[in-house]
Amino acid sequence: MNRVLVFAAVLLLASSAAFGRTYVVSSPDSKLSIEATLDEGRLNYSVSWCGSLIIYRGQVGFHVQGWDKAREWYLDKDAYPKTVTFNQPWKPVHGFKAEYPNAGSQIDIPLRAYTGERMTLQLRAANEGVAFRCILSEGFGGAKEYVLDRELTTFPFGRDCRCIFTNTPQGAYDVRVMSSAPSMSPAVVVELKKDAIYAAIAEAGSLEDFVPMTLRPVAVRRGTLEAAFRKGTVRVSGELTTPWRVIFVADNPGRFVENAYLLQNLCPPCEIKDTSWIQVGKVVRNSSCQRPDSDKWVDYNAANNYQFVHWDTGWNGTEYDSVPDHPTQIEGDRDLLGAIKYAHEKGQKFFLYCNHKELENYPLDETFKTYKQWGVDGVKFGFVNWETQEDMKWLHQAVKKAAEYKLMVNVHDNYRPTGWERTYPNLVSVEGIAGNECHDTFSAMPRSRIFMAFIRPISGMGDFTPCYLAPRVKSRAFQLACGVVFFNPLQYLHWYDKPLEPNQTAYPELAFWSAMPTTWDDTRVLAGVPGEYIVVARRKGQEWFISAITDKARNVDIPLNFLKTPISQSAAGGDYPVYSASIYRQNLNQPLECVIEKREVTSFDTITAYMTDEGGFNVRLVPMEQ
Repeated sequence: MNRVLVFAAVLLLASSAAFGRTYVVSSPDSKLSIEATLDEGRLNYSVSWCGSLIIYRGQVGFHVQGWDKAREWYLDKDAYPKTVTFNQPWKPVHGFKAEYPNAGSQIDIPLRAYTGERMTLQLRAANEGVAFRCILSEGFGGAKEYVLDRELTTFPFGRDCRCIFTNTPQGAYDVRVMSSAPSMSPAVVVELKKDAIYAAIAEAGSLEDFVPMTLRPVAVRRGTLEAAFRKGTVRVSGELTTPWRVIFVADNPGRFVENAYLLQNLCPPCEIKDTSWIQVGKVVRNSSCQRPDSDKWVDYNAANNYQFVHWDTGWNGTEYDSVPDHPTQIEGDRDLLGAIKYAHEKGQKFFLYCNHKELENYPLDETFKTYKQWGVDGVKFGFVNWETQEDMKWLHQAVKKAAEYKLMVNVHDNYRPTGWERTYPNLVSVEGIAGNECHDTFSAMPRSRIFMAFIRPISGMGDFTPCYLAPRVKSRAFQLACGVVFFNPLQYLHWYDKPLEPNQTAYPELAFWSAMPTTWDDTRVLAGVPGEYIVVARRKGQEWFISAITDKARNVDIPLNFLKTPISQSAAGGDYPVYSASIYRQNLNQPLECVIEKREVTSFDTITAYMTDEGGFNVRLVPMEQ
C-alpha cells in the first residue's frame, strides 16, 4: 500500500489561539505576508495582501511510494524556528536591471513526525512575492532511497478566478476560468478581480534533483490549483531541498515583468569565481553552415554593433540520423575552423549549435575541450529533453560542465529557466517561448503573443528570435520591438534572414537594433493590457529604448514622465534633460514598412504610438548635449 506524506502551508489571518502555533513573515513594505499554522499535526499556509487573504489553508506535500499513513507534523523539540531579515541587493552578470533588489524575511521551521521523519519548512516574504519550500533530512523515513510519485501542494484562491497560461513553454497562451483550465506550465497569472489584484505562480531554484512543475485545477475544490510533476517521479537519495513555490502579487500585471528577478533572488549566488569571459550581446545565425555566408554575417556584425555569429544545425551532419553524429566531427568541406578564426579576427565571438543527442551520447569533457580548442565561445543545446528528473539532472550538469571550460550555454526549445542562471550565469539564453519559429500555429496569434509578453518574462530570459526580412514577417516595427519587449541577454536577430551587406542603406530603421543593448540598467512596463498591448521601456546608461506591440490597430499615448530623474541640466537651464527622440513607427498605409521621425522631448511630453494590426512601435531617447 501507499501512504501519504503531507506537509501543508497555509496563509491565514486567524489568531494563533484559534488555530494553534502560527509562524509568519512579512514583506518589508508590510503589504504581503505568508503564515504557516501547526494545528494538531496539520500544517497549513496562508497568504495575505494589504490585509486581505489571497490564499487560505493551502497544502504543501508529496505522495511517497510505499507509505500507507499520513504524517502529523510537530515542532522539533531539538531545534528552534529561525527568522532572518535581509537586505542584500546584488549585481547580475547579465540582467534587465543594473542591480536587483533583494530584501525580505525568512523563517525556517524545523518539524518532526512521531515516526521520526524530519524536515524544515522555509517561508520567505518580499515586496515582490512570497515563497515556500521544504528540506527533507537525509535518511528521511529510515530509507536510504525513496520515491516521491506526485506533489500535493495546493493554491486555494477561494473563487473561480480567470487564469492566463500556456500548457507547454512553447505553446499558445489562453485565458480561462480556473475550473475549466487544462494542465498549465508556470508561470500562471491569476486574475483576482474582486480586489483588482493579480497573482502569478512560478517555481524557483535548481531542478537538478527534481521535476518541473505544472499546475491544474482541483475538481472537488473550485478556485484551487494544485501542483503536479510534469512527468515521472522524483527519486531521492540523501537530503533533498525542493524547489521554491513562488507567488508573485501585484495590483498591475506589468509589475511581474519588472519584478521577475525574484526567482533569481531565491537561488544561490554565483558559483563561477571569474565571470569576465561571460559576455553577451546580439547574434546572427548562419543557417547554411558555409564559410562565405558566415563571413558576410561577420562583416555585417562588425559594421553594425553586433557581437556574435552562430552556426546552426548541419555543420557536423544530419541532425536526426539514427546514430547521432559525433559532436566534434566537421561535415565535408565546411570550413568551420576558418570561420571561427575570421570571426575572432573581426572582434566577433562564436556560438555553435549541437543537438542534445550528440551531446548525450559522447563524453562532454571531450566535446567541450575540443570546442574550446577550436575557439568556440558558446554552445547552443538543441531539442533538450525537459520533463523528467533525469532530463533536469543531465541539463544542469551539462551547464556546469560547460562552465569548467568557460563555455556559455544557450538552451533552446521547451526548457524554461527558474532563476538558476544566477548561480551559473554561463547560462546566457533559453528559448521556452513561442517566438518566430511558431509563426504558422495558434501560438503566433496576436492575442497569445501579448499575453506572452506579460507572463513569459516572469520565468526569465526568452529568445523570441526576431527576424526582419523573412516572408513570415507581417510588421517590421513589431520585430524591432521584440528585442526590447522580450528580455534576452543573447539576443538572436535576423533569425530567418539572409546575410545583409555591412553598410546596407535600404532599411535605415535597423539602426534601432544596432544601437540596442541586450542587458539593461532599468526596466519598466509603462502601459498595457494582457492580450491587447504592452509598452516596455528599458534604460542603458542615459539612453532609453521604448517598444510597444499590439494585437490589433490602436493608438497608445506614452507619457514620458518616467524621465523625471535629472541626468543633466536641460538646455534651458531647467531641472529636466532634453532628449533626442528617434521614432521608428509603421507606415500606416504600408504596415510592413517603417518610417523614421525625429523630435526633441522632455519628461513633460507624450509620444503617441500609432500601430496597425499585429503592429509595433519603437523609440530611442538620447540625452542631448548641454
